[in-house]
Amino acid sequence: MEVILGYWLDGPTYPDEWTGVEASIGKQIKGFQGLVSLLEKHAGYEMLAASETTRIAEWQATMQQLDNGKKQYSKSFATDSWHTAQQLMQQRDELILAGWQPHLVDGSEWLKALSEIELAIANRTLGFADRVVRIFYLIEQNEMNVPIKTIFTVDPHEELLDVWMTQLLRLLREKGVQIVPYQASLHVENTMQSDLQKIKRALTENTPLEDVKLQNDGSFVIVHAEQEWDLIDFLASWLQVYGDDQTVIINRANNVMLAELLHRRGLPSSDVTIYSQARSVLQILPLVLETYWQPIRIDNFLQLLTLPTSPIHPLLASKLARTVAEEPGIGGEKWNQAIEEAVQQIHQSWQEDETYTPQKRTKKMEDLQEVLALYIQHPFYDVAGGIPIEVIENVAGHLARWANNRILNGGNIYISLKQMIDELISSLQALNVEKISQLQLMHIYHAVVGEGAKLSSYKVERAPWKVIRKPGALFNQVNQVLWWQMIDSGNAQKNRWTMREREYLKEHGIHLTTPQAIRKRQSNAWHSAIQFANERFICFIPAKVRGENVKAHPFVDELKFAVTMLGENLDMLRFDAKQLKQQPDNTTFKFVRQQVTYQQLPNAIRNWVIPNEHISLREKESATSLEKLLRCPLDWTLQYAAKIKATPTLSLPNESKMLGNLGHKILEYLINEGTLQKVEQIEERTGQLFRQFVPQMAAPLLLPEQQSNYRRVLIELQKSMRQFAHFVQQANISIVETEKLVNKTWQDQIELEGRLDLYAKTASNRPMIIDAKWSRHPKRYREMLAQGSVQLAIYHWLLAEQETDVFPIAYFMLATGDVYALNDDDVPQDKHVEGKNMPETLQLLREEIDLATEELRNGQAIALGVQANEEGRQANYEPNCRFCQYQQLCGAGGVLT
Repeated sequence: MEVILGYWLDGPTYPDEWTGVEASIGKQIKGFQGLVSLLEKHAGYEMLAASETTRIAEWQATMQQLDNGKKQYSKSFATDSWHTAQQLMQQRDELILAGWQPHLVDGSEWLKALSEIELAIANRTLGFADRVVRIFYLIEQNEMNVPIKTIFTVDPHEELLDVWMTQLLRLLREKGVQIVPYQASLHVENTMQSDLQKIKRALTENTPLEDVKLQNDGSFVIVHAEQEWDLIDFLASWLQVYGDDQTVIINRANNVMLAELLHRRGLPSSDVTIYSQARSVLQILPLVLETYWQPIRIDNFLQLLTLPTSPIHPLLASKLARTVAEEPGIGGEKWNQAIEEAVQQIHQSWQEDETYTPQKRTKKMEDLQEVLALYIQHPFYDVAGGIPIEVIENVAGHLARWANNRILNGGNIYISLKQMIDELISSLQALNVEKISQLQLMHIYHAVVGEGAKLSSYKVERAPWKVIRKPGALFNQVNQVLWWQMIDSGNAQKNRWTMREREYLKEHGIHLTTPQAIRKRQSNAWHSAIQFANERFICFIPAKVRGENVKAHPFVDELKFAVTMLGENLDMLRFDAKQLKQQPDNTTFKFVRQQVTYQQLPNAIRNWVIPNEHISLREKESATSLEKLLRCPLDWTLQYAAKIKATPTLSLPNESKMLGNLGHKILEYLINEGTLQKVEQIEERTGQLFRQFVPQMAAPLLLPEQQSNYRRVLIELQKSMRQFAHFVQQANISIVETEKLVNKTWQDQIELEGRLDLYAKTASNRPMIIDAKWSRHPKRYREMLAQGSVQLAIYHWLLAEQETDVFPIAYFMLATGDVYALNDDDVPQDKHVEGKNMPETLQLLREEIDLATEELRNGQAIALGVQANEEGRQANYEPNCRFCQYQQLCGAGGVLT
């Protein structure tokens, strides 16, 4: 067997075993990790890669036992024990590969700590470093047959390799393996005519070249763009015209956008391996674990309940999700009612299913109760105090069984989930602790999940060109090299050792790879990308990736210096992808493009034609629906008559709605229990009710980042409730009923109903309506009252015995405590707002409603938000186009789609 060996050759390479003259039976291309695996296989010791999370957990458990608060790692271990254990374990692995033994402890306090931990760990899980040591032992003891005849080393500078790599080559050479340099076939142009060849020469000689000038011939190009979208469009166009089997793409990104847009252009996304942690099945476990912590993150609860697949029964999940979308909290009246209704309906469906025996129904009900206990009605734990390991094992075990039952029908994603859960449980058990904090748990989970699961819809596709992930994986000539997303990844290896530690280890025969060697090794890999390109080298550099600013790759600075050596500026070789694709006659790249003929967008439509005598008011209307009719008849027609609605999307309510519901609840309790009459107790009781209902109705206020908002809202509500209590006492107003439902016949047997926030009696025993609102802009409601409130006018009519009756109506602003009321002797003058009385407003409403319904009967639904001509009917009530779900349909929203 022959092996082509190189530091960067673990993974896709060019050439590979099947490329051109390199293709032959018995020849393999390997990196050093691949070489170790190959030797293990032939020695009969092949094993699966060790779980790094389990190894870290073992280290953390051992460090926990050894830590007395005075260790070198004690402070960082107390802050983040997982990352501290991971860092020390990686340092230990680096030492083991260099030949370190734990008795070498005098170099520094850190070496002493590493030695102590290494000697204390029993029954450790073997990592890659331990596997290398075992291979050394097997070779030295002649306990394995080396199946390799010749190794061709790609790396020209053996001194830049890690010590264990050179040691492995020495051992193999002693066993008769021929180690010879790999002879790459380089195509050399003595004339140095192309820009690419000139830049190669400048990189090599590193001196000014006065006799050489660049011509901008397209052999060396930097393509840049503000967004990666334009770069992908250009890459796809280039591949369609120039891509062939002599093209290599260096792609470290492997992003979904690239694959999708290549597919749209009919091109294969060759060798793109895309993984994701965002697969919905993989989100179940972290979302469940997040719901166990307090304060409650209700957004995670909603995400869990709306996952397309989960252990939670879909009916139960749906009811709870709708409840959370109305009242974002846990344990309130609506929450418990939703659980009770869902369980009853699920149980009823099982009883009606004849295939379910009584025993099976009993078992199903037990399973449902277990789901409720594990995922819904469970206790909550402090993020710092930690959660018992036993609790996590119960949840993870149940989820693992659920995933295992779906493997046959669900595919590899459930296998991945099962494996991740098993590894998580194994890591937790290795910790050997009773509780774990939120930070530690998330560290372990993310380590277990890693990059996530592979997206099954993005598979390797046959393509003429070759895709590699690292520039060093190119080790022979090719005509064209394209470096995709040539940006700084920010993953430079950090120096873990001080000079004193390195010197001490060197004195004892432990040679660690120097930072200088690491940087030189990386630089050589970057250079190979351009040195092996014969005809063209193109760099693709975006300014932003997924909306985030990025920096150009460090190799760009070297290229810039090389161009400077030629007396030019790199900008002369830089092209904007957006401009290139718009210039079909560009001299560098010939792209055949056809102009798209755009049709003019239609104008906004104001008058919509509907069938005559077909649409009229419904048998039951509300104040809300009539207000919608007045503000925009088309809106009313589409929603109530045509029943056309946007796809419902469950989400947490905005702050105004959430705090409005909370304020209404507190106000209702204060009134019903009589506290509103005890001004001296109002603030204290408001605070008690606030703390009681926030977890049930406004859980986002409990988050650490919302603490200032929490205090502000509490103070606002205490102040507003106190002011309202003063108002009702000052005016001698008594609240008779909250949430009073009233109904009345509007016309032609059309029923109109409404729910009054507060139904009250004045000092003169007249009825009064008070509507409570939450708004940061209370003056808006003052103006609405002055102009004639549609909602309050209808409520007034519903409560009035005669249409000409007049009694006080008012807005109470929950956020500020302001009260706005129309002029009335039973209301203090400082609360008065000048405006029409309610019978006058009602008369205008009747006229407007009659006009709108007459238009509908005559086959016309008017979009009042669209600009009218001089003869068109003007809107007396401002259309609410900003929040209308049909604004793009009529054109009032600006752009028709």
